[in-house]
Amino acid sequence: MPHRNERLNRPLNLVYCSFVSKWLDVRSALPIQALRMRGVNVRPVRNEIRFMPQLADDAPKIVLIQRCLNDPVLWPTFMKQAISRGWLVVAERDDYPETPVESSKAKWAASMQWDIFSACHAVQTSTPSLGELFLKYNPEVAVLPNQFGEIPLYRERGDKQVRIFFGAFNRGEAWQPLVDAFNRVFQRHPDVAPVVVFDQEFYDAVDAPGKVFLPGCGYREYLEHMASCDIALLPLHDSVFTRHKSDVKFIEAGGTRTAVIASPTVYDQTIEHGKTGIIAHTVEDWEQALERLITDKPYRDRLAANAHDYVLNNRMLVDHIHEWVDWYYDLWDRRAELTDALLERYPAAKP
Repeated sequence: MPHRNERLNRPLNLVYCSFVSKWLDVRSALPIQALRMRGVNVRPVRNEIRFMPQLADDAPKIVLIQRCLNDPVLWPTFMKQAISRGWLVVAERDDYPETPVESSKAKWAASMQWDIFSACHAVQTSTPSLGELFLKYNPEVAVLPNQFGEIPLYRERGDKQVRIFFGAFNRGEAWQPLVDAFNRVFQRHPDVAPVVVFDQEFYDAVDAPGKVFLPGCGYREYLEHMASCDIALLPLHDSVFTRHKSDVKFIEAGGTRTAVIASPTVYDQTIEHGKTGIIAHTVEDWEQALERLITDKPYRDRLAANAHDYVLNNRMLVDHIHEWVDWYYDLWDRRAELTDALLERYPAAKP
């Protein structure tokens, strides 16, 4: 691995090609900012693939392609260009590729599908389960977990009204079995204020006079809304798709000092039940946990403080971004062998 002084004389050039929605800052905007703080020359590109012009042949250069549903006809041409110009190509995928969202299934069917993870130099992802999955297609896989970017300013919450945060997409299968239990609690505590971000159907199903709906917002504003709340609800139903998701919503809640109730799927791998949050296995568990967190402020504050300490000590991106940089330089140092292995797996990329 190159020494830091040696790296200063050959800075890493990284084209960050993102094909994700504007709300996935945790895998795009935040790492880009952190990588730049480590001296990486990052050029962000949205919804297209580019190279940087006028770089020396020996300048470290990587194209990172995030969540691209790659065209099976165009991809060989792109890979030939990348290899002939001396670029390494890394595919990133931070969720299970076979999407459950109906609108995306046609795009997945028309793409290279699983073959894309063989047809590149390396793969990076966000969870160990995804890492094991992609190793079946490519021996060069890095698991770079989602982390928290910046702790927001702490604001003392009022004692009169308890605010309850729910912010997510496509969680209907998780919250629908629970919403009647939530409403029973809200009926017992009509002064609480559920704050719902993104999910109109969940907002409509919630029966609470103080409920608030925010149809969309940027990531910083999303965290500010979470930070204004006392409790965050993190339901997640059990499926092949969800088992490969990350614990990022708990990390965000901990970073904003918000006490959480969460499903065991994914979250029981991180949350210490009764210490940094509550794991709710049944509808009754959810109802009892929500009731207690509304009525027991010292317990609620203790969970939030413990989760905050966990994030500060273990899950800050600034403490982990060197792992990304080290891996990129290691890939570059092994570029010849990685290209040989790629061409053996995917001969169509040979220039």
